[in-house]
Amino acid sequence: MSESEENVVGMGSSNMSDDENEDMEQEPFQIVYEGTSAKLAHVGVDGKATAKFTNGDVYTGDYQNFLRNGKGEYTFKAVKAKYTGDYVDGKKNGAGAMVYPDGSKYSGSWVDNKRHGFGTYTFANGDRYCGNWEKDVRQGEGTYLYSASQTQLTGQFENGQCI
Repeated sequence: MSESEENVVGMGSSNMSDDENEDMEQEPFQIVYEGTSAKLAHVGVDGKATAKFTNGDVYTGDYQNFLRNGKGEYTFKAVKAKYTGDYVDGKKNGAGAMVYPDGSKYSGSWVDNKRHGFGTYTFANGDRYCGNWEKDVRQGEGTYLYSASQTQLTGQFENGQCI
């Protein structure tokens, strides 16, 4: 048996629960413990592991009760996107950063897989919004910086628009 085969501690299916799987499809996965080759009783329930999905996606980070909990990195292979940050009960919660397929980036607070709280979103064209978010929408105090003209718009945002 190879070392990676010895360290396989679980197989199953899970809701990926990340942006690129909004239909909450069940994805088969394999959890491989990262550490010594000795199997530990807690492995597969709690600890640091790597989950490899059949679609090529990979999650490396903390697990608790077979859910992403703690720090981790989820790489979406097909769309070339990546999230690095905090998870709670399998969802993005807390501080994290996401690089999207078009090259845009978000760094800030997450709640239940959505940008929520304070964060900065940098668009692929270089424009940037820095401010408050509510359920993935610009909401509250914020500043939009236009890259091409080097101008900015500061104020209250409602439903993604400055009012």
